Amino acid sequence: MRQEAPTPNDAVKAYIEGDGPKEWQHGPRLKWLYRMHDVVTTTWFGQKDESQLMLPQAVLAIDKMNVHTLAAFRLSYNPNGLPNEILMNEVWIDRPEWELMESLTHESIHLFQEYNAKEKQPGFYTCANTGHNKQFVEIAEEIGLHPLPGIGAHWKPADGQFGRLMELIGIEKPAHAKTPASGSSGIEP
Repeated sequence: MRQEAPTPNDAVKAYIEGDGPKEWQHGPRLKWLYRMHDVVTTTWFGQKDESQLMLPQAVLAIDKMNVHTLAAFRLSYNPNGLPNEILMNEVWIDRPEWELMESLTHESIHLFQEYNAKEKQPGFYTCANTGHNKQFVEIAEEIGLHPLPGIGAHWKPADGQFGRLMELIGIEKPAHAKTPASGSSGIEP
């Protein structure tokens, strides 16, 4: 497997996972998110062979965003000049771990698809401001997430491979997500 040179994103991750910001209220949550992002990346987006691109290390951040948004991603540079960012909305950062993992996985799918499309990998297409294209929905459904095409909401709680992974790592499904009739809240993942 190819070993990429360390990036500033790797340094940010090492800082958070190491001594990190001890006084910052979100330090423990961000440290947990980095560990979980490693699980998500290794499980679903790991390099299968030499020809496959390795998904670059994402910068994870917690910031206040629109109340209707749970999380977001960007391939382009963030305000600090770092690409490949996943933002978790501070307003919703205290949600159950299952829900945070669903959002983290959702945004990781975006990074995976968009990064591969940007690097012109055969068979990958960008969503380009359309929300979720057919390919995004197919990747998400294979994992066990259920996004609606074209918009940010999911039509039912995650299950399948996602649910089995959560069970394996000890993350309990919230009660409201255990009933199939609960559906989507209409809030973006």
